[in-house]
Amino acid sequence: MPLDRAINDNLRSIADTERLLSRPHYGAYLLQKLRATSLWIIWQRLLTITRRFRLLSLTLRMFIRLITFLETGTFVLLYVLLIAIALPLVLLGSLFLLIIGILQHKKCASHLAALFDEHANTHIYVCFAHPAALQPHRYFGGMVRALAEEKQNIVLVVSPYFARNHGIAGRRAYLAMRRDAPRLYLIRRHLYFHLRRRLFTRDQNRIILLH
Repeated sequence: MPLDRAINDNLRSIADTERLLSRPHYGAYLLQKLRATSLWIIWQRLLTITRRFRLLSLTLRMFIRLITFLETGTFVLLYVLLIAIALPLVLLGSLFLLIIGILQHKKCASHLAALFDEHANTHIYVCFAHPAALQPHRYFGGMVRALAEEKQNIVLVVSPYFARNHGIAGRRAYLAMRRDAPRLYLIRRHLYFHLRRRLFTRDQNRIILLH
């Protein structure tokens, strides 16, 4: 039945995400994710990232409109050429964003460590968001807000996105971490791996993981 298939797909997605996030560091996570992702999906995600770079996005759209009027053989040739040109630019842009985010790791970890120390008796919930969960009016958003409203809780939501700004409180831009509500923070996955090694081990008895 469709409902059973949707439930199974959701459970499989959760299991896959949990397995990826169990990698020892962010580099291993990226490598495993790359191995498990088809080239077409990777290309589509790269195109999504390029939309944040207006000039590059405009160039890509112009190329795409041009090749739609050409024959199949030429289309394939130009498509390969397009990938060869765009891929390094996209990778450089993504690498730049990642480096800037990584430079914020120490600052973010220090902020959270002070917060954890200030609220020494709290539970620390680390919630891993699925892309659909961050859409407006979803159960996930209400759940993490309700958890954060309890004085004995601090909630960290791990975003599924590398560059998108979707979160519990709209789409405000951030690189590594942002505060969406009192005791509710949205963090990137690269920051999660840093916190797991540098901070969570210190407070492991208070950490609760919700996949």
